[in-house]
Order: sequence, then C-alpha cells, then structure tokens
Amino acid sequence: ILLCRLEVEFGVKCFVLSWLSSYITGRSQLVKISTYSSPIVHQFHGVSQGS
Repeated sequence: ILLCRLEVEFGVKCFVLSWLSSYITGRSQLVKISTYSSPIVHQFHGVSQGS
C-alpha cells in the first residue's frame, strides 16, 4: 500500500521507488550475543532496526 501511494499520489518513480521497495521487503533478522546466534526470522511487517 505504501509503495503504491508513494508512486500514485506523490510521483515517486524508478530508482527511488525500487530502493524503498528493497529496503522494506524481504527482510529477516537474528540476535547475536557473543558466539550465540538465534534462528533467522523472516519479517513481514515493519523494518528491522539495530546495529
């Protein structure tokens, strides 16, 4: 929905739309503490944050 609105209502096109799409789709995350890594979890909502 967001990407469609950006394109239709705000005129965001081509490279910028592609860049935004790649940033908010196909995301996964894990937690790593020292030598321990949690299982990878695929995200379907929101955007990963962390360092």
